[in-house]
Amino acid sequence: MKILILKYRSQYIQSIMKYEKHHLDQITSIFPDSQIVVIDSIPEEINKHLPDTDILIMSPLDHIQLVDFSKTKQLKWIHQTAAGTVPLVEKLKGTSIILTNSSGVHPIPIAEQIFTFILMLSRQFHRSYRNQIESKKWIQNDIDGNLLELYQSTIGIVGFGRIGKRVAKIAKAFDMRVLTLSSERSPETDPNVDVYFSRNEVESLLKESDFVVDCLPSTTKTDGYFNQHSFEQMKSSAFFINIGRGSTVIEKDLITALKNKVIAGAGLDVFSKEPLDSESELWNLKNVILTPHYAGWTPRYIDRVINIFCDNLKAYIKQDKMPNFVPVNEE
Repeated sequence: MKILILKYRSQYIQSIMKYEKHHLDQITSIFPDSQIVVIDSIPEEINKHLPDTDILIMSPLDHIQLVDFSKTKQLKWIHQTAAGTVPLVEKLKGTSIILTNSSGVHPIPIAEQIFTFILMLSRQFHRSYRNQIESKKWIQNDIDGNLLELYQSTIGIVGFGRIGKRVAKIAKAFDMRVLTLSSERSPETDPNVDVYFSRNEVESLLKESDFVVDCLPSTTKTDGYFNQHSFEQMKSSAFFINIGRGSTVIEKDLITALKNKVIAGAGLDVFSKEPLDSESELWNLKNVILTPHYAGWTPRYIDRVINIFCDNLKAYIKQDKMPNFVPVNEE
């Protein structure tokens, strides 16, 4: 059985997300008869190898435009190296190709980035750093009255999947109060959650939170989830963190809320349009920290992708249910 692995196109990403020999050895320890081929993301190379490939490991963002699915004569399974699957699902509709994702690869680095945002904003590091770079002046009165302690503050997590659960765990190390939304009301469901609100009680979560963390995926139900009304429900001293998807926020409403100090500030890793337009007002807002959608990057990324792939490979060989199976033909 031939397993084709496509390298990332960006040389920089390759430098931190590189397939090493020990990754291939990990696969062959499970499936000794497999032929593993790792290639650069060059269309000619991909097209040469696709016809006799059985399993394809690829990035949904880097590779989807490079793979000609009409050439996949015997492809049985695609494992994608990220969690979000919408582009590939659309490509695979009507086929019998199995799709699995790498859900579970991101919680540790993304949760750490969330707390980087939270700590910088709560201690006003973003303002001090601007002063250091721009004016080189000793300015103590530029904190705008928004210095916070995480101790006994409240964090509201919207989107309580693997990332949300990791955030809750870290929050408890800071003695924070943790709120989230769920259809379940029992705090015993997760020991790190103090209060579960039902989904129609989101306003209560927003009103009580000092930090609101958007961990939502991109779906038709979450598009524009955070809007003017949402920000108006938040405390004026509260901070908004988005590491979910840019589509979950009405960006112009967020900009208005930040400019008018409806909320105190924001830490943003994702945007409605990426790359973020150079004309966006977000670049110049002093109460905002921006990062270019790299919260999930980590030197351990490929280690985790291969661990997840191998868990699914074991199930595939046994014809058991694959833990990261993504349905592609369901309405």
